[in-house]
Amino acid sequence: MWAYVDDDGALHVDGHDLDPALESFVGKDEAETFKTVKAEHLGALVELLGGEPGADVLDLLAERYTGPGSYELNRILGSGAVPVERLVL
Repeated sequence: MWAYVDDDGALHVDGHDLDPALESFVGKDEAETFKTVKAEHLGALVELLGGEPGADVLDLLAERYTGPGSYELNRILGSGAVPVERLVL
């Protein structure tokens, strides 16, 4: 999983998943996932991630949401608390 902020200020969290359970969703056991949080929602996401207002979202992700913490990030992004655009290939 990797993350970056684009020129418009949107956060992108992209990943590659290998899991036999994906077969029932995407017809194969692996998938590329792309999640985007628009710039206007980053403040709310930073708060959900436990950061202070104005904190850099990439710094926060690096500090708390790598390795096993990435599962919590996926849970938060999937919770519906902030709008997330999703694409699965």
